[in-house]
Amino acid sequence: MTRLTAREALSYGMFGSTTKLQDELNPGGGDIKSGSRSLDIATRELRDAIARRAVTAEGYREKVGQPSNSTEVLPWALFEKFKDLAVDHTGETVFMHPAAPQDIPRWTNATFDDKEVFAVWPITNQRIDAWMNADFANNPLKKRKDRISDCVSANGCTVKVATASFNRSPAKKRGRGQRATNIP
Repeated sequence: MTRLTAREALSYGMFGSTTKLQDELNPGGGDIKSGSRSLDIATRELRDAIARRAVTAEGYREKVGQPSNSTEVLPWALFEKFKDLAVDHTGETVFMHPAAPQDIPRWTNATFDDKEVFAVWPITNQRIDAWMNADFANNPLKKRKDRISDCVSANGCTVKVATASFNRSPAKKRGRGQRATNIP
């Protein structure tokens, strides 16, 4: 079982990649608005998944005057009771804007099970089809196995899903002996 940090989990929810958010948050980095979801929406969806017990979060409980030595499971009942309690991209429990902080225990360095996070935000066929059509437009002469391999590595999908997307793509159909028309 692989554990994802909060930043990796939210990055997957926004971009479909566990590393993209780190690049976007770096000073002088990219545009965080390029994700399919905003950070606020991804945070709220992760919060809702914890509240309905679809995702289990573990973290270190903050104790006054002493560090915590072991991780604890964050209680889903608190997320269900306090609608603005969430885990932000730094891995800490916070209250989302405009809610005022409550007097409840806090946790740091929250982590999540990767399979549970991937189940919350499944990769959709439309996204893979869009990637495949864009790849056909960018490089019409790429071989089939290379295109499918690139799709698997870029989107994190299975070979079966990438092959189905390849077969659905209208750009792959050319008549016998016809060349691609957009070759430079």
